[in-house]
Order: sequence, then structure tokens, then C-alpha cells
Amino acid sequence: MGSGPSIENGFDLLLTDLGDYYLVEIGSDRGKKLVCHNIDLFRSASIEDIKERKRILSRVESDIKREPFPDLNKLYEALLRNFKADIWNEYGESCLACGKCNFVCPTCVCFDIYDDPNLDLKSGKRVRVWDSCHFISFTRVAGGLVFRKDRPSRVKQRVYHKYCYSVDEIGMFSCVGCGRCIETCPVNINIMKIAREVVSI
Repeated sequence: MGSGPSIENGFDLLLTDLGDYYLVEIGSDRGKKLVCHNIDLFRSASIEDIKERKRILSRVESDIKREPFPDLNKLYEALLRNFKADIWNEYGESCLACGKCNFVCPTCVCFDIYDDPNLDLKSGKRVRVWDSCHFISFTRVAGGLVFRKDRPSRVKQRVYHKYCYSVDEIGMFSCVGCGRCIETCPVNINIMKIAREVVSI
């Protein structure tokens, strides 16, 4: 957050969607190895590809300036004040609980664990799988109790995890501002819009 639509370092491969293909930038030795080992999947970028990337970044930078994200410290404080605000019902009722936002998010780490027994019923393995806090099953515990039965509480959980709980747990916000969740949401829930609304309450 606050870094804009592109980065200079801290990545292996940076992909920019150019429509039918991606412009790939190498940012590390690991990224270089990935490309070298799969060279048949790549071609050199044309001057027009590079110009198109610049146009895309310029457009996104303009969008960011037009609708700036609120100050994160103010957002944190606003979330603490507005835990029971009506905004959660508004967005939660439109949410389909499909989990798409979680699965495209580069920082979502929620998981579930289940036991996969072998047919002999004497052995098996414990499996850890990616999960979504939007699924009703995510907070189901022994006895069938579900802590977050309604969608509004699950939408609220995701927003609070990105802008409050992660700050308390690891000392940083866990939203990078990439916009993937906004783009993939089938009902157009926009986490940036939610953040601006919470700060304005």
C-alpha cells in the first residue's frame, strides 16, 4: 500500500497483463532460472509491449490518484470504532461467499486441516489445504457449531484481517493494494470502497 501499481524489487517474476499474453520482468536469480528452464514459453518483448505496459501503469496510477486509498492508520482506528456499523450488513448481504477474493489474494493464508485415512483404517495422512474465511465451513468446529454463520460477519472478518488483525499479529497491513479481489468479485464488492466508507463514518 502506498507503493503504486508497480514495484522495482522484491519479486522473482513480475507479470503485466497485456490482453492475450503477459509481459514478464525478471526480478531475481530464481526468476531468471524459471525463465531459462522454460525458455520455449517466452519471447523477447517488443518496443510496443513495453509502451503498452507504460500506458497501463499510467492509467492505473491515474485511477489511484483519482480515488486515493485512506491513510492506513486512520483506517485502523476507524475499524476499531465501527465493528458494529451497518456497512457490514450492506456488503455482506451482496456477498456470494464464493471465496474468489481469497483465492486471488497474494496474502490470504487461511487453511483447513483434514484427515485422509487409508482403506486399512490403520494409517493415513493429515492434509493441510487452502481455505477461505468466506466459506460457512471455515469456522465450523466439533459438534457442528459455526462461529460466523452469516455472510456479513465473514466479509467483516476479511476486511479486519487485512487492516487490523494482521497489524496486531505481524506488525503490518496484509493488503498490498493489487486490486485482484475487486476485479474477480462477481458482485463488485470493492475493498477500497469499503475502506473509504469506514473512515468516513
